[in-house]
Amino acid sequence: MYLNNLQSYTFASILLLFVAFISCERSSSLTNDKTYSGSFYTKNLAKDYAPTSFTLILEKGKYIFTPLENSPMKPSSGTYVLKDKLISFTDENMWTADFDWNLIFTGDFYISENNKEIILTKKRDDNFKYIYILEK
Repeated sequence: MYLNNLQSYTFASILLLFVAFISCERSSSLTNDKTYSGSFYTKNLAKDYAPTSFTLILEKGKYIFTPLENSPMKPSSGTYVLKDKLISFTDENMWTADFDWNLIFTGDFYISENNKEIILTKKRDDNFKYIYILEK
């Protein structure tokens, strides 16, 4: 069976639209005005921390991060900007203690996800990772 020019053009157009649709990167399901529960852990650190629970509240460009008691993480709050697969948090608290400042929930986080979780990963220059797993 041979296709005429109109059929060929229509078929090619539909095929092109289909390829464009499936190749588009979906944005994250991380949303404003929601409270997330999750677990924090580290990867490739000299001192890896045991998984620890936390809550993260996102509301109209502001956030509140609250770790469970006895957590190595620090409570923080401030503003955030979400763009595609990257979210940037800016902590607005004053810190004076000597500790791993990467345990403050601030900076750029890469977003990945699966059916049950949203995963925020903060990478240091030396390839160490701070990983926050949020329940959807």
